[in-house]
Amino acid sequence: MIAWKYTRFVLLLIGFALAWPAVPAQARPSMALRVGNLLNYAEKPLAGVDDRNFNRYWGDRVNFVDWNAAKPTRLLSATLTLPNGLTLTATMLSDRDDCDVDACPLRLFDGNDQVGEITVCEDTTRHALVAERLELVACGRRHNLAELIDKAKALNRNDQTALLHNGSVVNLVRLGKGNVEIRYLEPRRGLPASMKGRVLFKGAEDKQHRFTGLAYTFKGSCAPAGYNVSGAIDANGEIILSGQAPSWDPKSCGVLGFTTQSPHARLVFANLPPVD
Repeated sequence: MIAWKYTRFVLLLIGFALAWPAVPAQARPSMALRVGNLLNYAEKPLAGVDDRNFNRYWGDRVNFVDWNAAKPTRLLSATLTLPNGLTLTATMLSDRDDCDVDACPLRLFDGNDQVGEITVCEDTTRHALVAERLELVACGRRHNLAELIDKAKALNRNDQTALLHNGSVVNLVRLGKGNVEIRYLEPRRGLPASMKGRVLFKGAEDKQHRFTGLAYTFKGSCAPAGYNVSGAIDANGEIILSGQAPSWDPKSCGVLGFTTQSPHARLVFANLPPVD
């Protein structure tokens, strides 16, 4: 009797299962993230500190990279086109032994302006944009790009622009209230490393992007010599400053006079070329 009751119970369960309407697969809710295209990184090993793209995006880390490590330092760059039309450059520095975990630094740039930095894993096959959202998914972690950009603006990161001057990378810093400085970020080969961080121009910028202030020339261990310059941003986006530059005494740190014939009488600050 017990066996018969058990059999009837099993048959009833089977009957209910057969009668229950099947839910189409496409109607079932999906728990997976809606991810758009994977980030298409261009990868480049770095041979040393003179790499142009490293200096453009990661010059401030030059003293923190172990250039002689068994694992070679690599730079990876990709372009992100966001749903709001903004195009960013994502650049990742693979310079650590534990970069395979969530330890690689990734920076986001709008042109030459840094608008965010996060840490991600090295597995780029797991880096993608969430479809229709301003979010980056990296190895299961989601990063809100809109929040990163807003935070960067609040920290005035957008007030720094890397430029090219006579083969050196310099940094234009807008300090607020129209005050600006241009400092050496990565001196070109042939200039002493001590030039890094030195002020090349200090002055003001008006709403029409006209500049006035003091530029500086350098000679060995002598104190910098300042001189008045003025200029503006031209049609090509370059900053052109001009003025009468100091003429150094070849035997001392003295200044003999000021002339427009000096190579420092006209200063050009150009936009950095795009990443290769």
